[in-house]
Amino acid sequence: MFNRQSLKDLLYRRGINQKTFAEMTGIPANSISRYLSGSHNPNGTRITAMASALELTVEDITLSEDQQKAQKLKQPYCYCPFCGKKMPV
Repeated sequence: MFNRQSLKDLLYRRGINQKTFAEMTGIPANSISRYLSGSHNPNGTRITAMASALELTVEDITLSEDQQKAQKLKQPYCYCPFCGKKMPV
């Protein structure tokens, strides 16, 4: 499911406004506005275009931050033999 808050936060952190994001994705600015306001949800093709424009995975804009953290915890990991730091495999 599309997570508009995750996308809004990503755009804010990167300093990208809606008009620029529309140009980056090829999606009309009024559609971007509707997605970010929550009045409409994008289809899979548009979610993929938005993720691609931001050089992210689809999961980065569809999962909440808590879901992303939980997913990372499920990934295999090992410990560095030198510093003991936990690292993804």
